Amino acid sequence: FTSSQSALIVPFPDDPQRYYLFTAPPQTGIWNGQPHAAYSVIDMAQNGGMGAVVTANVLLEGPVTERLTATRHANGRDVWVLYHRWESDAYLAYLVTCLGVEGPVITHIGQAMHGNADGSGASPIGCMRVNPQGDRLGNAWGRSVPITNSDWLSTAFFDVLDFDNSTGQLSNIRSDSIGGTVELFSRGYGVEFSPNGSLAYMSDHGLLNGIGYSTIRQYDLTHADPMDNEVVLANENVA
Repeated sequence: FTSSQSALIVPFPDDPQRYYLFTAPPQTGIWNGQPHAAYSVIDMAQNGGMGAVVTANVLLEGPVTERLTATRHANGRDVWVLYHRWESDAYLAYLVTCLGVEGPVITHIGQAMHGNADGSGASPIGCMRVNPQGDRLGNAWGRSVPITNSDWLSTAFFDVLDFDNSTGQLSNIRSDSIGGTVELFSRGYGVEFSPNGSLAYMSDHGLLNGIGYSTIRQYDLTHADPMDNEVVLANENVA
């Protein structure tokens, strides 16, 4: 229910009839009471070839944010599945092998994603993506800070990190921020890479001088300072 990246299917490395279905909770469990990363197992040989859930909702670590992505291990067979821990700066990388779901490999890097004492804040929401080459991860998120009982400042963040698909570790974070002022209330959301991995894209949305807006921003990762060369590809204002 209303999670940024609610579900992801990973085939068993040694069985084309079985699949893992990984899930992420909405609002770190605030809206459904279950804050953990989880997986189920689907066997397509069951139910006369229609498939059936043979293992349901195995809880992994939690609470986690709404982010969920995956990429191949360097061996070309196994798969890394990545989450981000809530109220923490930790990325969690689970490895799917012939033996099952292993890990997580934990990397503490970047800023902690957390809410405010009054329950506000946008950090749980947003997407992660690993590039097609499996060596970089992009993460879009936001943070809202109350300045009065009814007003907030909100900043969109976009992080690009190097990913070692042999070990599951992340490093070398580069970050950009948008908004966080009275004029520009912004939240990060979508992430994607170009096919060759040299360009990263982030979408953000919010209020610009009280009017709804959204943009798509492009970052050239071949640049010496990739977060200092953004290009706004699309911009829409909604009255």
